[in-house]
Amino acid sequence: MTITLDDVTCLLGILITGRLLPDRELTREEGLEMMQVDLLFTAEAAAKEMTKHGVAHVSFGVLERRYEELMNRCNQLLEPDTQEEQDERAQVRLTYFFRQEQQKH
Repeated sequence: MTITLDDVTCLLGILITGRLLPDRELTREEGLEMMQVDLLFTAEAAAKEMTKHGVAHVSFGVLERRYEELMNRCNQLLEPDTQEEQDERAQVRLTYFFRQEQQKH
């Protein structure tokens, strides 16, 4: 099964316009920058991947793993807080409130 750009637009609500890549081969520096900015790789991880291939290239397996990591992070942010986290947040709010009240007097 192939996922198309239309699928991405419909499923994720991401509007895709224009060209993703230029009509020429990317330089190593451009590839490193894209990996860091667009895929959130660290400079070290991006450089290591580039070293494996020697050109501005990332394997499908690396992209797939990176996508899964980023989606997992997003999903964790969507999960409801545990009771412990809710209690801790309430404690922090109370502490902040009491400090604000003490500063007023």
